[in-house]
Amino acid sequence: MNETSPGHYIATIIMPFASDTTYTINIHVIKENYELRQLFRDTLVPTFDAEARYLQQVAQYSLPVFFGLIGLVGIVAGQRMYSKKQRTKRMKARAIKSRFDDANNLLGIVVLHKLSGIPIYSKILKGGFEEGMLSAFITAIMHFRSEFDTARSAGDEYRILPISDIIRAIPTQNLVCAFITITSSSPAQEAKMVGYARAIGMTMDDILSQRPTQVVDVKTAKTLEWYFDDFVDGGLIRKYQVAEKKLPKRFRIIEESLEKDIFSLNRLIRNLEASGLSEDDAYLLAMDAIESEVIVPVYPFNGENPPATEEE
Repeated sequence: MNETSPGHYIATIIMPFASDTTYTINIHVIKENYELRQLFRDTLVPTFDAEARYLQQVAQYSLPVFFGLIGLVGIVAGQRMYSKKQRTKRMKARAIKSRFDDANNLLGIVVLHKLSGIPIYSKILKGGFEEGMLSAFITAIMHFRSEFDTARSAGDEYRILPISDIIRAIPTQNLVCAFITITSSSPAQEAKMVGYARAIGMTMDDILSQRPTQVVDVKTAKTLEWYFDDFVDGGLIRKYQVAEKKLPKRFRIIEESLEKDIFSLNRLIRNLEASGLSEDDAYLLAMDAIESEVIVPVYPFNGENPPATEEE
């Protein structure tokens, strides 16, 4: 108690929370030369202040609730971002796999002179096809078509003409680019075929306006090989080798999974999966290695045009 003036004292008593309990207060004075004239005793009944209790509860629980909500929002947002990232990753991996599937669907490419039917360039990736017979068959079909549909044939340049379920022919001004596949080609692969035919037409149409006397030389063959890689993803079915002796950290698993110095991408992807990567991660890593030139294709130019794929 604090003395405010001679013989007068004041004290503050903090009441407990309101409940069904009542309280009794007794005041005694035990001090020399001081005497309380009469015993002070009173009953105290705490009352409930709803507004004060509400403010007290808000002050007590608002901070934990706030941080809890922030944490919950963060978890939900993080999960959504992770799911979106995984979907984007999967879509990218599926697109790469589709490119591999289209490339592996190719059996061969034959470029013919439109009028004479002479093969200008051919690339047979798998055995079982005789170039001369295939060229004669395609030429006969094209000539048969032109005789019975002259008006339409005049506008057939760079349009896909189905010769059979597995053969697609695309005429240029003076040439015919024929693609042989294992199964029917996908729309994406057909678009690549048209791109390849356009590049061939721009390169060779003018110089082959007359009947050719020989096939293309080695230099032109190299150009057509690069077209094959660029326009129909031919580079995905070539043999590869590691370009650097010491690979960056994220690519070291490639070197660890390799059995040979020369390998195919199909073999590499299978080895990466066997090493513990998921299929999506294996395709993404392989494409990243190609684009980063960590692994590079092997071009066996020696005056011939050997198949690019290896036996699996």
